[in-house]
Amino acid sequence: MKKNIFIICAIFFSTLLINCTGNLENSNTGDGTNPNQLIGSKGAPLEMVVVMNPKYLNDTLGLAVKNALGAPTAVLPQDEPYFNVIKTHPEGLGKFLKGHNNLMFLVDMSDKTVIGDLLTKMFTKETLEKALKDRPIVSLTQKDKFANGQHILYLIARNYDDLLVHLDKEMPRVIEFFRQAERERLLAQLLQRGEKQQKKLEKLIKEKTNISIPVPSGYQLVKQKENFLWLRSPGEVDKNITISYGEYKDKNMFEINNIIKWRNDFGFRLMNDTTIKDSYMDTQITPEAPIQNKVMTLNKKYTNEYRGLWCFHNKNGGGGFVSYAFVDEKNKRFYYVEGFVYAPGKAKRGGYLELESLIRLAKIEE
Repeated sequence: MKKNIFIICAIFFSTLLINCTGNLENSNTGDGTNPNQLIGSKGAPLEMVVVMNPKYLNDTLGLAVKNALGAPTAVLPQDEPYFNVIKTHPEGLGKFLKGHNNLMFLVDMSDKTVIGDLLTKMFTKETLEKALKDRPIVSLTQKDKFANGQHILYLIARNYDDLLVHLDKEMPRVIEFFRQAERERLLAQLLQRGEKQQKKLEKLIKEKTNISIPVPSGYQLVKQKENFLWLRSPGEVDKNITISYGEYKDKNMFEINNIIKWRNDFGFRLMNDTTIKDSYMDTQITPEAPIQNKVMTLNKKYTNEYRGLWCFHNKNGGGGFVSYAFVDEKNKRFYYVEGFVYAPGKAKRGGYLELESLIRLAKIEE
C-alpha cells in the first residue's frame, strides 16, 4: 500500500456556534465571505486534509490517525487506502487547501503551544464547554464553510490522552462521514439531468423489476432475463450493476451463506463466457477477505449491505463487489442489487465508490 501522509497546518478561524445536533452552524463564514457567493470546493476524489499540531505528527496519535485514514478500502483485491492524505507547511496554506473538499481538525484543548491555541480559538469557550460536557471527545461537523460542497469535521478532546484513547471509536464515523460526502459529490456529477441520464433505460428497469435507480451516461444494458438485469459501463475500470429478485420466504435469505448461493447461482447461469471453460462468475471466500455484512436502514427499508471479492471460477480474474438486499413486503419479493468492478492491475476504489453511490439509491416503486 502506498505510504500516506498527512497535513499539518495552522489556521485561525472565527468564532463558531454549536447547535444541539452536533453540527456547526453554516451561516457565519467568519472571513467576510458572502455564503451565497462561495465557489465550489476543490480536491481529488477520496483526498483528505488533516489539520493538527505538527508535534503530534510522528507520535502515537499521528500514526493512529494516519493508519486509520490510510487503511485499505474494504473489500478490494489489492490495498487501496480509504483516503489519500495531503500535508503542507503551515505557511503554505492557500486558497486551495482552505477550500478543499474534505477538512478534518484534531483539537487538543490542553495544548498550550501557539498552534494549539490557534486550533482551540476556532471555538468560543462556551462552545467547547458545552461540547465536552460529560464527554471526553466530541465530533462536530460543518458543510460549505469556505466553499460549496465542502465537508468539515472537528474532533475535540479535553487532552491528548482522551484524544488518543477515543480515536478508535470515532474513526469509523469519521470515515463514513467523509465517504458520504464523496458519494454526494460524485452523484451530483453523475446525475446531471438531460442527455447524461438515460431515461429509457431507467424506465425499462422500473417496468421489469419495479426498482427505481438512476442510470448515468455510459451504462448499457448487457443482459435481461427473468428476474435479472445486468448493466455495464465499460472502460479501463469496468463497472457493472446487477438487479436480481425472487420470492421472499424468510429472514434467513439475508444470511451470508444464502447470499453467496444467490449470487453464485445467477453468476453461473447468466454471467458466463461459454467460449472459455469455467469462466462464470463466482464468489471468492478466503480467511483473509471474508464477506462483510452490515445491517442498516436504506431508503426507509431494512437493508443488508455486503462487501466481498468475486472471481471467475477458473481464477483468471476478479475484483470487489458491494451489494444491498431488501424486501418488498407488499409483493413478497426479495431484491439483491450489486455493483462490481473489473480492472486487472488498475486502481478500483473510484469505480467501487461510484457503484456504491448509485446502488444505494435503488428503491422500490411504491
